[in-house]
Amino acid sequence: VTPAWPEIYAFYESQNNVMIASLRIFITKHIDELTDISELDDTQKELLANSALLTSDFEMSVYDKLIKIFDGVTFKDANINSVDNAHFKSLLCANMLPYSTYYTTTIRDNHSDVLTYYVDKYLDECIIEIEELPTDMRLYKYLMRNPRVIGEKALSVVQHFLPHIVWDNELANITLPVVKNNIEKFDYDTEKNILVDSTNLPERLSFLIDLIEKYRDDFDIVTELIESLGDSYRSITDKSKKATIENNHMNEMFLGKLKTIGYISSYREDDDKLRVSHKRNY
Repeated sequence: VTPAWPEIYAFYESQNNVMIASLRIFITKHIDELTDISELDDTQKELLANSALLTSDFEMSVYDKLIKIFDGVTFKDANINSVDNAHFKSLLCANMLPYSTYYTTTIRDNHSDVLTYYVDKYLDECIIEIEELPTDMRLYKYLMRNPRVIGEKALSVVQHFLPHIVWDNELANITLPVVKNNIEKFDYDTEKNILVDSTNLPERLSFLIDLIEKYRDDFDIVTELIESLGDSYRSITDKSKKATIENNHMNEMFLGKLKTIGYISSYREDDDKLRVSHKRNY
């Protein structure tokens, strides 16, 4: 065999289209001489590419050169179970693995360590078929921090993962903006869990103001929501105490909303404090 693709293909064909070890060794030895594959037709290229690239038998340095040689070949719903993570990344970067439901589920089930690379490359397609993605919280965090996951995409992600979330500070913080922007699409338990576990006070207060508007006709729920902010706000719900909170813009907006719905009668500034009248309009 001379180091030219027509001769390599003839030998490969004589071996029943199997990339035997001696042929891999020969290709590895002569890889820098094998840059021109133009003498092969498309079918021959695809057969060789399948045998050479859908395994992890070639070292990465040789494998990446083979990818360049077979540029333009794509594998549609091919068996990738013999491709390890490093080789898989090279195939993906070279646009040799197009998006498909088959690849999504195969990668989900057998190549979970490289799933994020696949999802990032085919983000729009993966979110359209989000039911095929796993509900792993690492993937959820990855998606929610992706600057391309906004608007309806972010809503789809939250709705897919929501039944599987066990709330903590981090998950509440990354989920809050989406729930706030789509407040009518979520239930009270979800909203309250996020409010309780979120640690960003300005965002919590802004979210709470929206929730107060949503539940303005149910003062019991409004009381629960206020109490979820912690002790510094709890006194607002107790008519027997003189409630004061820090004087800042967000707190003033919060008290303004409570006054608007009739939960408190008034509030006033007192230096660095806002003093609340506990008289209720009910």
